[in-house]
Amino acid sequence: MNVCLFSRIIKEHGVKGGMEVHGDIISRGLLERGHGITIITGEHPDGKKFDIGENKKIYYLPGVTPYKYTRRWWSESAKKFIEIAKEEKFDIVWSQSAGALAWIKFLRKKYNIPCVATIHGTPFSGLKTKAKSIFLSWSIFRFFLSVLKSIYYKFVWYKNYRFMSAVIVVAQNLIKPFNKGYFFNKENIFYIPNGVDVDRFSLSINEENIQNLREKYQINKEDRVLFTAGRLEKEKGIQCTIKSLPKIITHTPKIKLMIVGDGIYKDELKKLVRKLKIEDFVIFCGFIERESLPAYYNLCDVFLMSTCCYEGFPLVIAEAMACSKPIIASKIGGIPSVIDDGINGILIPPGDVNALVQKIIFLLKNKELREKLAENAREKVEKEFNQKKMVSNTIEIFEKCIKDILL
Repeated sequence: MNVCLFSRIIKEHGVKGGMEVHGDIISRGLLERGHGITIITGEHPDGKKFDIGENKKIYYLPGVTPYKYTRRWWSESAKKFIEIAKEEKFDIVWSQSAGALAWIKFLRKKYNIPCVATIHGTPFSGLKTKAKSIFLSWSIFRFFLSVLKSIYYKFVWYKNYRFMSAVIVVAQNLIKPFNKGYFFNKENIFYIPNGVDVDRFSLSINEENIQNLREKYQINKEDRVLFTAGRLEKEKGIQCTIKSLPKIITHTPKIKLMIVGDGIYKDELKKLVRKLKIEDFVIFCGFIERESLPAYYNLCDVFLMSTCCYEGFPLVIAEAMACSKPIIASKIGGIPSVIDDGINGILIPPGDVNALVQKIIFLLKNKELREKLAENAREKVEKEFNQKKMVSNTIEIFEKCIKDILL
């Protein structure tokens, strides 16, 4: 099987969010099983135009900004496919989110091969996130422009989702929007949640690695450690976690908050820490390679995800669950389909600092509950969010769509 992937951004761009990691995992899974993959993506930060391996080829589009859907992305990605397809035969087109909608709109009839999209969020989920903070960070005018832009995309581009052979959603709450909003046959919508390497992300971590982290960040053994990870952007809600800390310190003075990640909101978060005078309790770790993250998870007592963003399935939650960590997360987007409140984690209203304070203090005082949540979390990951299962199920959908179009 030879796969052509359209993805506006990939791991090689240096950004390693959920979609980039997901694409990398599936790509490696295809290669390990003897399949080939060609990737069409945005421009490389160093100006590289292509990267050719034995069974993996990456074509970077000059002048096409990664991470954004633009008119140039739609036109250049379709042109690049036409150019490549003169020399290479593809069995299937794979679209990360809306990546291949130009192919669907302009080229599907010419090439007559199946196209499958993996969906990480609804097209209007970003609007919901912005609407929640419109009076804080967004002017009404700018928000109105975003609404118009989203309507344009829905009726000019996103309507083409209905021509996909299949849609894979990473969270159950994404099924209805594609079934109802795009008149997409529910029988061709498949739920395959994000998966993690349950061998890498586990409690079986070298104690020396954890001790090295303690020494690096000057964390004592008696310190309780809260941990959060993700892009440092306002909608990720890390400011809520920081705001909760002063009240927590009054109950648990020996505590540290570790923040892994980087982003445009980092300076504002640091200003907030200084304003609250909690510099001695907050550690900004910066960007950490995913290969090193298991030790960070294992060091913490509680993992926090105070996002205000309507996300599909944040991969960091599955990673924390795999490492048998109790989790407190926002009840928003696809998170409630991952965490069963009170069973394998705790859910709170997004943006509710008081609720976050109460639940953190409650968990830190209740060792038995922490252990119960952690045990149940690991069990659920092994059953439902296993990386090998995610790769196998995705390839199975690809093969089914190829077979169906040949009949």
